[in-house]
Amino acid sequence: MATMAKVLENQSQGISQQNASHSTRVHSESFLKRKYERWGEFLKLRRQAKFRSAREFCSKEDLGISYPQYSRYEAGDQLPSLEHALQLCRLLSIPTLEGILEWNRAQMGESKAGTEVDQLLAKVRASAIASQESAAGAINTTLSKNSGSKKLPLPPEAVSFDDVVVFNRSHLKVFESDSRYRDIFTYVNSFAPEWITADEISKVLAIEPEKIDAMLEQLNDLGVILVGGGKCRATKSNFYFPDDPEFFNLRNANVEHNVSNLMKQITPESIEKRESFRGLISREFSPEQFAQLLGKVEELMNAGISFPQPKDPDRIYSICVLMGERFRRPQAQTAIDGQTSQPGLKTQLNANETSGSNSSTGLDRKSV
Repeated sequence: MATMAKVLENQSQGISQQNASHSTRVHSESFLKRKYERWGEFLKLRRQAKFRSAREFCSKEDLGISYPQYSRYEAGDQLPSLEHALQLCRLLSIPTLEGILEWNRAQMGESKAGTEVDQLLAKVRASAIASQESAAGAINTTLSKNSGSKKLPLPPEAVSFDDVVVFNRSHLKVFESDSRYRDIFTYVNSFAPEWITADEISKVLAIEPEKIDAMLEQLNDLGVILVGGGKCRATKSNFYFPDDPEFFNLRNANVEHNVSNLMKQITPESIEKRESFRGLISREFSPEQFAQLLGKVEELMNAGISFPQPKDPDRIYSICVLMGERFRRPQAQTAIDGQTSQPGLKTQLNANETSGSNSSTGLDRKSV
């Protein structure tokens, strides 16, 4: 599959070639049925980045039209309505602005307005390429940091950056407003690219039917899911939280939310059947020992990420790992006489001993 940056470059080159050859067309075409070659080429190129054939696209996605009808769009014989064009754009992960501009440009001839649209499209695509390269660099940097070495947990070719949702401040605001947005996104994303009904999500996540539609529309507006005909699906397979303090807090909230809900699902029977696991170790480790354990846990998490997608999954599992310092002894305090006192808060016993109490036990009855 071609990367999106390459597709955008090819798209720009292809449109330039179309503009150059357009002026050489014979005027006899005006007597034929008008064709929308530009839109057809645009649609075909972007479809090829995600699906091997138009038939595969039509069979795997709910286009709302037949394969022959879609073929007429790619052939340039017909132009879809704007509403349907935007639906195709969503299914092919084409930015809305780019889709609208191409749809309008396909209906323009050689004119000043058409040239201005071409220039605007070039700017939109250049901005998209720069954003994707920036996101790719950020993701690679974060993966490198998380892995603790230069080796990424997944090779770069295993994750197409065309298939990554990069979260921004708009996502942050919505996901912080209600933890159920995270549940909806996780549920839909886990079964991608399958379409999930709103009724199923409402039932599984115990969200009121009157609220689920509005929440799904909110996530649709953010571009993380597609909504249509009472169903929804994930727009992309991977998501990335920027590595900054605000999203650090959201990550923590995600872990806390998942741990809380996971604990409700764990039962003695599920542990006995090895369908769940619950463990806790609190003991002393040297810094070197802890670093070794941390490396092994990172290997475990990376293995979980790398597992191939099971066929027709019906369960979602969560692996939540927390590791860190739980307690620390206070530093020994130096007594006035140069002797090291016992660690901890100074008690009445300490006070009496240092003040020369005559009590054989060192206790003051008033403090007992």
